[in-house]
Amino acid sequence: MWNNQKISKEMSLSLQIETAIAVCETPCSETELSDCEKERFLNLGSAARKLSWLRGRAALKQLLQYYGEKKDTSRVVFPNPNYSLTHSGRYAIAAGCKNPNQGIGIDYEVDRYPRNEAMRFFLTSDEMDSINNLSESSKKNHLLRLWTVKEALFKSNLENSNTWYTEYVLKNPLDIVGEAFWPVSDKQFRYASVKTEKGYISMAIHKGL
Repeated sequence: MWNNQKISKEMSLSLQIETAIAVCETPCSETELSDCEKERFLNLGSAARKLSWLRGRAALKQLLQYYGEKKDTSRVVFPNPNYSLTHSGRYAIAAGCKNPNQGIGIDYEVDRYPRNEAMRFFLTSDEMDSINNLSESSKKNHLLRLWTVKEALFKSNLENSNTWYTEYVLKNPLDIVGEAFWPVSDKQFRYASVKTEKGYISMAIHKGL
């Protein structure tokens, strides 16, 4: 299903900056964890939460190794200028960009189509208008894609702590590759989406390069 190099290349071309991704279905072993990672792991709650976290550590460790860095993920704090992480279904996906960068975000969603009435929680009124005239099937797919885009944009903003998805405005919501901005600042973003078998993966970068 996954071709890391193909998706990385497509995202790099679309975002106009070199990126890499690591996709993991198998969680890393507890024996692979550093002391700091083990401390965090032991403080997690349910078994499902721990499994998801270990899967994310596996993806991040692969990416850190790809960039020639130590595989201890405890020093990677989100939001991060060079790394981002997403979980959906049985997958964890880590994204990286080692160019001098001011923020990167990634999101992946499968089989979780937002309801029409939920769109107001992540789309602006203009963005809603742009898709309301589409056929139901097309609208359904755009809603899922736009959810991943807004999540990726949110993650790519290092100052996102007091923001919400509706604050990130898309210049053309129907664009698979496009531009976005945060009106309260001069920050500009670029995003790109790739359709997968059951959903969408989207990446965004803050264009302060």
